Amino acid sequence: MKKSLELLVGAALAACAGLAVAQISAPPPSTPPGGTSSRGAGDTFTKLDADKDGMVSKKEASKNKDLAAKWDTLDANKDGKLDQGEFAAFESGTGSVPKY
Repeated sequence: MKKSLELLVGAALAACAGLAVAQISAPPPSTPPGGTSSRGAGDTFTKLDADKDGMVSKKEASKNKDLAAKWDTLDANKDGKLDQGEFAAFESGTGSVPKY
């Protein structure tokens, strides 16, 4: 019985140590709403997002004539804003926007 308890405690400690190491690991690069991307792709998005709500409105997009010209195609879900995914289609030049 004592041996089983020792094994159980040892396994629990090992599991906790694994979780601690996982928490220390650096998170993957991402662009939080209103933040900047480490890849540089979010820089234009961040500059256009004047109110820092994580979306680019049609009014904010009007500062970029190419973006404004493609607005109707890029705003795939027709909510009047571009999220990061919709904006990524503009930056990639493909104009291919994920369907919602």
